Amino acid sequence: MKPAAPVTILASAAGLGVYIPAIIMRQGLASEGVAADVEVVESYLSPEKQRALMASRAAQQQNFALAKIANRMARDVTDGLDPPRVDRLFDSWAEQGRRRFVVWSGFWLPLIEAYRSRYGFELRIDHCHIDADVSASFRLHAPLTQQGRDVWLWNGRRKELPYRIAVGEADAEPYAARDHALVVHGGGWGLGDYLETLPELAHTEYALHVVVSGQNAGQVRRRAMDRVFALRPQWEAWMRDEAGRHVFPPMLEFSPSGAWIPLGDPDRHAMHDVIRRSKAILSKPGGCTLIDSLASATPIVLLDAYSASEARNAETWQYLGYGIAFDDWRKSGFSEDMLESLHRKLMRARGGGNRLHSRVGRRDPPPGAPCVNLLSAPEMPSWVVIQLLEKCNLRCRMCYEWGETGAYHGLAKTAMLDLKTVLRTVRECLPSKPTFEFFGGEPMLYPNIWEVIDLIREGGCDLAFPTNGTLLERHAERLVRSPPTRLWVSIDGPEEINDAQRGVGVFQRVMRGLTKLDALRKARGSAYPKLGITYVVTPDNYHCVADFFLGQLDLSMLECVSIELQSYLTRDQLYDYMQYLEKGFGVASARDARSYVRNPASFEAIDIDLLVRQMRSVAQACADRDILFHSQPRTLTEENLRSYLTADWAGMADRRSRCGVPWLSAEISARGEVTTCHTFYDLSLGNIHEKSLSEIWKGERVQRLRNHLRERLLPICTACCRYYGGAGAMPSPRT
Repeated sequence: MKPAAPVTILASAAGLGVYIPAIIMRQGLASEGVAADVEVVESYLSPEKQRALMASRAAQQQNFALAKIANRMARDVTDGLDPPRVDRLFDSWAEQGRRRFVVWSGFWLPLIEAYRSRYGFELRIDHCHIDADVSASFRLHAPLTQQGRDVWLWNGRRKELPYRIAVGEADAEPYAARDHALVVHGGGWGLGDYLETLPELAHTEYALHVVVSGQNAGQVRRRAMDRVFALRPQWEAWMRDEAGRHVFPPMLEFSPSGAWIPLGDPDRHAMHDVIRRSKAILSKPGGCTLIDSLASATPIVLLDAYSASEARNAETWQYLGYGIAFDDWRKSGFSEDMLESLHRKLMRARGGGNRLHSRVGRRDPPPGAPCVNLLSAPEMPSWVVIQLLEKCNLRCRMCYEWGETGAYHGLAKTAMLDLKTVLRTVRECLPSKPTFEFFGGEPMLYPNIWEVIDLIREGGCDLAFPTNGTLLERHAERLVRSPPTRLWVSIDGPEEINDAQRGVGVFQRVMRGLTKLDALRKARGSAYPKLGITYVVTPDNYHCVADFFLGQLDLSMLECVSIELQSYLTRDQLYDYMQYLEKGFGVASARDARSYVRNPASFEAIDIDLLVRQMRSVAQACADRDILFHSQPRTLTEENLRSYLTADWAGMADRRSRCGVPWLSAEISARGEVTTCHTFYDLSLGNIHEKSLSEIWKGERVQRLRNHLRERLLPICTACCRYYGGAGAMPSPRT
């Protein structure tokens, strides 16, 4: 069998900010067994054009104003390419069957289009954006960006970090153990006004670790505690090593004796090792500087930006609390305490986002291939849901806990997890960096919720939870001061509809809370907690979806929207499930599953065509505003929603033959019972009052359940709306 073609990572020598990340990505993909190599577009320039590029960069290093003008006048490089060399490159790609490209520089886009046109290949292309706004090279070739998928490391508009790049294997250095030093540089090519800050900084107690261009080395007047670094003279990013690879820029350190000494090896980002042991980076806000900052939890003291996209980087980093403008830091007396507070926020952020090399540069799986490995589970769950308590302050009519058919009405006493048990379980999970979620009842009624939130966030993990929103106004200041990653606030439509389902006065309480919380976020310059609305569709509110979201709600407060049909079971499904519980696990009761039972006829009043049109209009409005939109089920067609609401599970477009959630998720009830899915609360797989979560996760009952689920779903799985919203692990063959 012919080996798969490597992923092709396309970079540029125009800036090390689009070169170094490409090398890091190649290493990350290699660590997961994915072959990849890096190409630099300037490698294919004629020698004359390469020399002109070097001369232009030298001039820009001496004149920052000139550099800014050059960026605004970015030109297409294809005119200077050597056609025979480009032809040989294309022929080599075609022979190897190259179809998968990761583009870090827009200068490559005309070449990718030429390759596609010449060979007629269908390509998969990711455009990786190093800046929080469109950079000059992608802006230059904007029409060609429609052929690929945009991947943003930092979303400047939504002020969040969807992806992160892990640099090396070392963890962030504890702040107290770091050198009392600042890394001062002008980005990869030494641009900007950073040298002008040195005389003032020399009067502080910080050691200065300065990165200069070779021609500027003599301008740095150093104290005994200072260090000076530079790129190896004559090195260019289009050069390759003896093995034919592009490698990290070779760095040198200027010794006290006046000699230049090599720093690190070509397979390490040498300056990152210096950065992770320093108190802050002082630099213009280049994209690679942001990568170093996040990966090492080192704050940035921000200097003047080189471009409009870098200015958006600075705006994003300051908004998120990871950086501070140089003038503002100067006003603080160059405070280390201020830097450390930024470091703590970066530490919390390092646990969020997706690892970029795990999300791009991959081949599509063949039809029917698993998206989750069903043969083995991770050592610990990657998604941990904790039901803090069963108590709730509302009685929403459709709720499967406290609603008209809710499971909790017959309880003699509601349960609540004690704080000691919650903290012990969270600490057990933290090393594996899962995503946490709270549940209830109403999670914000838990008396010690802040202590748990702080532990999770300080441990570098994301945390989200749903809330009925009635306590937001009371706790808004604390929620911004000790923020979860995301809050999902439940609202069921305009005031009269919502309050008919949830209780009189609820709508106004929730809206006051949302407004106050959003205002406090903005006042503090904080992006957290992210705010989302969950809207559960019922026969009473289906007709006002668009009116609520597009006419009555201020969408500017939100980062996400979820519109969901109710999860429900038929009586036949409940009976089959109860039979399975008793025979397979000796469980005689299905109290929780029974609360999901609905007659499909109860949904007949819903005008499905009207509902679909409204949901699509909200989805489009969210897309226009860069708001994440999620629906359950995922496919918004009249046929698909009709299949769901009539219990025609076989007709669902989103149907899957397996579900990966029990391999990824652990849910802990307020009574300590552990399950692997929100729908399986009747099936206890162990209790954390008796065993650790790790023991339960690896235990016999969990393995027995997974053995069954490898072969077939449980009778209730196909009635789960979350399953049709993306929980399914394997596409089901359609006939």
